[in-house]
Amino acid sequence: MSERILKADIAVIGGGLGGVAAALAVLKSGKSVILTEETHWLGGQLTSQATPPDEHDWIELHGATASYRQLRDTIRDLYLGRYPVSDRARSAEYLNPGMGSVSPICCEPRTAVAAIDAMLLQWFGTGRLTLLKNTRPTAVSCVGDRIESVNVHSADNGLLRIEAQHFIDATELGDLLELGDIEHVVGAESRDETGEPSALDGPANPMDQQSITWCFGISFHEGEDHTIMRPDAYDYWKDYRLPFWPDKQLSFTGPHPVTCEADYRPLFAGERTARLAPDRWHYRRLIWTEHFEPGHYLSDI
Repeated sequence: MSERILKADIAVIGGGLGGVAAALAVLKSGKSVILTEETHWLGGQLTSQATPPDEHDWIELHGATASYRQLRDTIRDLYLGRYPVSDRARSAEYLNPGMGSVSPICCEPRTAVAAIDAMLLQWFGTGRLTLLKNTRPTAVSCVGDRIESVNVHSADNGLLRIEAQHFIDATELGDLLELGDIEHVVGAESRDETGEPSALDGPANPMDQQSITWCFGISFHEGEDHTIMRPDAYDYWKDYRLPFWPDKQLSFTGPHPVTCEADYRPLFAGERTARLAPDRWHYRRLIWTEHFEPGHYLSDI
């Protein structure tokens, strides 16, 4: 069975925050765009990855694009307009629903999804936005150094071939690079190669990459016992330690993000007093019960 062909000025493969931002820029320029996303949620880090944005200290004042500012405002408007928030939340200059220390706007993934969907809503009626969720790239066709088309598999539409003047790889893992055998580099480049003052002083290091974090939501109910049966290989992983790691992998000690020295942060230690929380619970907290009417949330998340 031959695949159906879809055409647009620009195709954005990957619907994380970068992919959505690219699609919005294309639409505002008057061009048409096909936006694909492997999961059923747009937003990447804020949504399917369940991680608040790790931002700089001046994000509320400057250093953000207009579309990202709009996203942050929309998230806050959803909480203030649709949630039973407390007077404390309403009086906040910049509402941080979870009061997590990693970002001034820690929020639930579902709320971020709603905000992103709202930002794209106006473009569907124009006929210039085609959104394909649950869709992943399967093949890339190149002529020289130019991508001519990308084949995708859609859970809803089957096999499709996307043709566009330009393609943007906004996937989480750079899927098009491997599928199209496209030249690329990974890791940290050297200062000699790029001239960047902050690049490595010495040879490039392709293994200098940020590690992967798997996130999941948890709640805390004091006095309750939710201990599960020990998983297979529990004892092995409980005591496992890599030679270069400061302590066991499954401990509250890890390398400091700047100095790489041993950095101990327990699960609970109290509210943050600076940019980083002294513990794990407050670092990426998505919901703080004090920002909502009593009883709406049974626990912080």
